[in-house]
Amino acid sequence: MHAGGICDRISDHQSVVFIRLKTEVNFCISPFDITRSIFKIGKFLLKYVVPGYQQIMKHFRAKIICAILLIAFLSSNLMLLPSAAAISISPDTHGTVITVKNPFTAGYGVEAANYSVTGVDGSWIQPKFSCSGSTPSSAGFGIQIDGFNGKDIEIVGTGGGCSNGVPKYAAFYAFVPTTSLEVFNIKISPGDKMFASMAYSSSTNMFTAYLKDESSGKSARATGSVPSAQRNSVEAGVVSEVNSTSQCCLALAKFSRIPFGMDHTHVSATCYATISGVTGPIGSFGTVLKLVMTNVSGNAVRASPSELSKDNSSFKISWKSAGP
Repeated sequence: MHAGGICDRISDHQSVVFIRLKTEVNFCISPFDITRSIFKIGKFLLKYVVPGYQQIMKHFRAKIICAILLIAFLSSNLMLLPSAAAISISPDTHGTVITVKNPFTAGYGVEAANYSVTGVDGSWIQPKFSCSGSTPSSAGFGIQIDGFNGKDIEIVGTGGGCSNGVPKYAAFYAFVPTTSLEVFNIKISPGDKMFASMAYSSSTNMFTAYLKDESSGKSARATGSVPSAQRNSVEAGVVSEVNSTSQCCLALAKFSRIPFGMDHTHVSATCYATISGVTGPIGSFGTVLKLVMTNVSGNAVRASPSELSKDNSSFKISWKSAGP
């Protein structure tokens, strides 16, 4: 596992770095999903291939005959079915969740095929930082495209931390490596309901970062080009700041439990992604990465997400320890 980040100042004393996580994960599809896809294909075949299907199904006894015919058909024509890797999982199903522990991020993410991601959006309620002492600490909250693999990252969200015991808050975006972290001119306060989106346009080859404070009504937008973008992952959650050596991390600012997604914010269709033309909750795409932030040694948790909601869209992230 390898990680790198970007850094730029968001105040006189505070900087925030947003990390991209690289991990090797073997993607799979469960036998349940294969079986479910088989029966969907069977239903299609009965409806559109077997003559007189509508009339046949009116008779209860004929249903048994149809079931037998379906089993026989599938048994003799199994070679016609696509391989497991080619079967598309509908967004209304739960993806397979794999937990990944790392020092940099907490939340949920999805890895996808290169150039398949065209958008992600999210909503959250800005948490309050609890600051004490003089040790600097930071945390960021947002959504992003890319960042799991390669050097590219397109990210938008809110961040801040503690400087000399004083909490600071800011809104940001970045198109890396084209631009480093930039600050939106929006005042952010604890308790504000936030909405953000990152979208890619194939016609212009540009990304658009959008952020709106639903509580104040203030919003901002920025566009940027990242020619090397792979568009092969999305993520929503909390990120940590690396130290000056870019190895690992500053202390994670203590924050109140932060809710993500429409079930908690009532901002519809968040946290959602669009991958290969399919739009759905972030937890519905095949293999989902549950990102747990640990200290450098990996023996203590710094921040951890809850389980996904039943609709795959929402979760909460709890601060556990500062680390690093």
